[in-house]
Amino acid sequence: MVHIYNNILEYIIGLNYDYEDFKKNPILYYPDWNTSYYATTNKYDHPIVDDDNIIREMTREEKILKLGMEELLEDGEYIQDGKLIVVEYDEKLGYLKRTWNKETHIWYEGATEEEITEHMGVLVTKLLYDVMAIGCEVTIQEEKHQQSLDDDKRKALNERISGFDLAQELGTPISQVAWPFRDDGTDTVVMSIDEFKQMTLYCLGYGEKCYLAAELLKAKRKVNSTIDDFYNELKNVDEISLANL
Repeated sequence: MVHIYNNILEYIIGLNYDYEDFKKNPILYYPDWNTSYYATTNKYDHPIVDDDNIIREMTREEKILKLGMEELLEDGEYIQDGKLIVVEYDEKLGYLKRTWNKETHIWYEGATEEEITEHMGVLVTKLLYDVMAIGCEVTIQEEKHQQSLDDDKRKALNERISGFDLAQELGTPISQVAWPFRDDGTDTVVMSIDEFKQMTLYCLGYGEKCYLAAELLKAKRKVNSTIDDFYNELKNVDEISLANL
């Protein structure tokens, strides 16, 4: 197929001929051919001739600037003094729904307060679970170990304490316990009951601080909060009261 445009890029006609054959002798296939015309295999809605005198479709920017098709402007773009200005979104703004103001040419938060609240609840809960799964560092017999505080681990800690109490009531007190810090058995420590109780008290206390840190982080309403932000709030738990949120 051959498409013919005149010298001012108006579409004239489409001919069902081989383009290579047409180029060899245009007048044979189109008697009204003029050397100022353009022939192409493609039909263009918005043709333009580039610096190499080759006809092609206008780019989006050309359509905006040359034809005034401002409806093609994307978020973050506007026209000033005949030029296309692009305002890149700064990720540091941390908007949940980045929204472009076409009048003031600025990015702003497009999410409602309710949407931000819902988002923070989901995000911080996930961060809380991640932090609890990592757990806290404990020192037993001068050696450091990492104790996970996910639901299963906290349940196991409480069950052990209940078992110690039951054994005491039945008159068969337990003096030592072998506690696996890792499920694969590569870090199992034999400790006294007092050591275990002290460790459990510390771990459960750490877990409670994590829940407080989660509330502090929600109050910050930083929609792109990370686990580092969570740990920063965890450091502040002892200094910041929830009553002041």
